[in-house]
Amino acid sequence: SNRKNYHQMKRMLKIMLCAVLLASFAISACAAGNGYTDVKGGEWYADAVMTLRDKGIMDGVGGGRFDPEGIFTRAQLATVLYRLAGKPSVRGEDAFSDTESGKWYSDAVLWASQNGIVGGYGNGLFGTNDPTTQEQLAVMLWRRAGSVAVSGDADADGASEWAADAVRWAKTGGLITDAVPFEPKQPATRAQVADMVCRFMQLAGSASAGASATDTQKTEDGGKVLVAYFSCTGNTEKIAGYIAESLGADTYRITPQTPYTDADLNYGDSSTRATREQNDPSARPAISGKVENMEDYSVIFLGYPIWWGQAPKIMYTFVESYDLSGKTIVPFCTSGSSGIGSSADGLSRSASGAAWLSGARFGAGASKAPVAEWAGGLGLDTGKEKKMTLKIGDTEVPVIWEDNDSVAKLRELLPLTIRMSTYGGFEQVGPIGQSIVRNDKRITTGSGDIVLYSGDQLVIFYGSNTWEYTRLGHIDLPQQDIGSLLGGGAVTVTLSGNR
Repeated sequence: SNRKNYHQMKRMLKIMLCAVLLASFAISACAAGNGYTDVKGGEWYADAVMTLRDKGIMDGVGGGRFDPEGIFTRAQLATVLYRLAGKPSVRGEDAFSDTESGKWYSDAVLWASQNGIVGGYGNGLFGTNDPTTQEQLAVMLWRRAGSVAVSGDADADGASEWAADAVRWAKTGGLITDAVPFEPKQPATRAQVADMVCRFMQLAGSASAGASATDTQKTEDGGKVLVAYFSCTGNTEKIAGYIAESLGADTYRITPQTPYTDADLNYGDSSTRATREQNDPSARPAISGKVENMEDYSVIFLGYPIWWGQAPKIMYTFVESYDLSGKTIVPFCTSGSSGIGSSADGLSRSASGAAWLSGARFGAGASKAPVAEWAGGLGLDTGKEKKMTLKIGDTEVPVIWEDNDSVAKLRELLPLTIRMSTYGGFEQVGPIGQSIVRNDKRITTGSGDIVLYSGDQLVIFYGSNTWEYTRLGHIDLPQQDIGSLLGGGAVTVTLSGNR
């Protein structure tokens, strides 16, 4: 009997112990408020972890764990920033030899590369599985913010020269705090990544709200837009062309009276013309020609290559040649690795009467889409009518577009090239690359109608059909002309214009 009682008591103690452990676990999980067993409530990074998880930006490592002290790879950081941007559609391939297409990180690395956020190690390697160092984390966030120029005396905390501006920006903007020591060349922990990314979201939201109000105020008169640029190798000229095309802007090439030769641009020779100019605060290389109607422009995009970390001195010649008071200036630059840094600071002091916005840096391989996305996302009210054109093959056709959210979203994706195929003997259909907002209704279409099907398919009719679609527009041509353009087999459709 005593033996039986002993075993019963032992069994009861085990049950009670398990209950206590389960209760403790439940209390701990509830206290954290984020579902991760290794993130305690009240930790300096806990709120950031929960915010990023709820927004689908940063996940745990599985098994109910976040692993706050674990390392974060470069591919993972590119993916977080890609999600933060809304996972925009991408085209093409990156230039890295250690990445693969079709992987979980592929679109993110391609997007980050095309937007100048990542540049790799300079030898064709991205370092997919390498730990993200703390200074690399600061640099990628800084570039995502547009390589904002930083004023003041913030300490770079021993960061590498290429990361110093980014670290100063992160400290000034409150991304780097005293919660943990900042060690630039050490791997960033997952907790640090979550905290800095969350603070970046807050900073970007505040900056966006402030810039939007200012930009509208400065350009509410709806003046014209000019893209003025200086380019020796063609890289800056290409970016300038993308901006001008996306905004319907005029362009002006800043041409030196005495052209620069390859020898003039030799970085390895301290006696070259460009080196001497960059080291001479008073240097103002002469320009051939001028903008005759500068008063017509209220917004000026100012483009240049980065020379020795700064804007070429010929850019000072340009801004000091005009009265830019009351105009909005948007600097942009091209470089192999350097950000825009403080290159616009001196220029802004030479045109102090203008409103200078934060600029952006683009790599030589930047494609049209990210450049257009940046320029169109600045919130500038230029008074320019939004326009979208449609080509079927090489033929541009007149379209009457609907005024709805689907057309507005489609315009944000410009430019688009869609390979279409015939279906049912009455329509051409092709993918737009992603799902967009839709408001489907059961309608009977006619020849020339343009609709959205299933949220991600563009359909153009040369016959008729009854189904649930979202109307996008109508080609304003006779039925026989539409049939000639669409009824002969697969076609390629191009959508272009401004946003």
